[in-house]
Amino acid sequence: MANLNLLSGSSLNLAGALIFAQTPQFRLPACIVKAVAFPGTSITDERYLDSRDIAGKLADVYREAMAFIRNPILASFAAKLLPYRGLGSGILRALRAYPRIEFIEDRPGNLFKAIVA
Repeated sequence: MANLNLLSGSSLNLAGALIFAQTPQFRLPACIVKAVAFPGTSITDERYLDSRDIAGKLADVYREAMAFIRNPILASFAAKLLPYRGLGSGILRALRAYPRIEFIEDRPGNLFKAIVA
């Protein structure tokens, strides 16, 4: 694991914990996906169709977040169709493809939001 850069000393680092720990959110509470499905296009609407906190290992969180998408057929193909390569260019590519994405970073509140209109 040291060769894969997943350790910090003798303990798992952030990447190692997200990949291997059963419940990484126990020590990393900010590493959770909060998914909400609204009936329209406004996040200020007080009604919502579904809401879920998704936690666990990174692979499980990804799988469950994709399953949360409102069309299950699209979600089942998303992992195969999306151009994810882990290069850290996703936000820039998303903004180039669809500029109406709003990002809100609240470090003191331990929160990051991506709002797609």
